[in-house]
Amino acid sequence: MSDIYAVVAAIAVFAAVVCTLFVRSRAARSSPHPVQSTNATDGGLAVVKFELAEIQAIKHLLGSETATALLATLARKLSKLGTLAKPPEIGSSSITASFAVDQAAGLTAQISAAKAVLAEPTQVAGAMFNCTVRAAILDGSGDPQNAARPAIQGESRSESPTDSPSVRLELLRGLQAGLTNGEVTLAYQPKLDLRSGTICSAEALLRWNRPDGQQVNIGELIGLCEQTGTIRELTRWTAAKAIADNEQFLAVGHSLLVFINVSGSLLADVGFADDLLKLVSRTSAQIGIEITETAVIADPEIAISNLDTFAKAGIAIAIDDFGAGLSSLEYLQRLPASELKIDRAFIAELSSSHRNPLITRATIDLAHALDMRVTAEGVDDQLSMALLKIMGCDMAQGYLVSHPLDPSKLIDFLHSFEAVGEQENVLNAAQ
Repeated sequence: MSDIYAVVAAIAVFAAVVCTLFVRSRAARSSPHPVQSTNATDGGLAVVKFELAEIQAIKHLLGSETATALLATLARKLSKLGTLAKPPEIGSSSITASFAVDQAAGLTAQISAAKAVLAEPTQVAGAMFNCTVRAAILDGSGDPQNAARPAIQGESRSESPTDSPSVRLELLRGLQAGLTNGEVTLAYQPKLDLRSGTICSAEALLRWNRPDGQQVNIGELIGLCEQTGTIRELTRWTAAKAIADNEQFLAVGHSLLVFINVSGSLLADVGFADDLLKLVSRTSAQIGIEITETAVIADPEIAISNLDTFAKAGIAIAIDDFGAGLSSLEYLQRLPASELKIDRAFIAELSSSHRNPLITRATIDLAHALDMRVTAEGVDDQLSMALLKIMGCDMAQGYLVSHPLDPSKLIDFLHSFEAVGEQENVLNAAQ
């Protein structure tokens, strides 16, 4: 058995080195250049092109009319700054503005102000959009001095062939209304502490109960929001709702750490980071975020800086779906995470596969070496639970513990769990 562990360890080290080199080269190719602020003016006039990363996806998914309307609305907002030498020009996925400046420092400030305006939530066609903005100062030929192709959201996403731009736009409109009228809610799936036998935390999961009874694929909905720049408002609502619900749990005597899922596209979003920090500063309820293992690769420096700030503010960070994507020990080492969640694909065959137990045990040992607690996702049977305990796993999440519950049912579940006092009886009752 020791030989098997040695082989597994050697393979893991080799894979980690290869993945680290890949991620470094990818980050070097994709990292944006800083906005240049010298030699950028001609007679006190600077021309700056603002690329809006989500526009192409909005055209493709929601139709060109929606994209055109969004660009026009953003151009009007930019005109109100009062620092433009002439009205902004609208391109296919960009807005070009001419600034009257006397020195480079003044140009930098104006570019920052313009980017802030363009990144603000903007309502168009009944939906709320947030765009990722990149600035490039144009030279005399009209070419950007710091041209870096903006990351187009969702280029490789799969789509339902029956969907149309009008259907998708109506879905986003309905979501916007559902967030205000109570149709959209959160359900909570508890996590069981395998050492103490207590419910220590829960994951908040989005639910949408449409009046017409139509089922909504939440995964596809979130993907659509990520691609079209509507994910910030949805995640901010989720954070506020999770905090409000957790305050109710705390009021009736249940201290839980509640996690929300945060899209990788938001980790480098300074506006979202500020919103989340403000929400957390106003509550005594515990909140955490779950991110996928590859979430910070797109813009690692800003994302990790924001995550460090979150951790210092007391926001717990969990790495979700570990093992389902490209893993890098470098990023694991840099992330200020306190929890690692093993993807359910490994847990589902824990008792029937020869390799999954080895991978799971190695992952648990790796996480513990990095001072992280480990949660196994998709724990649905007693044998898997027993094996995870033997392996030293810290927490279990799955149907064996509980299905996702709405807030009132979660409170009832917690009352029952504490009243029974015996873990096995509660687990049987939860099935």
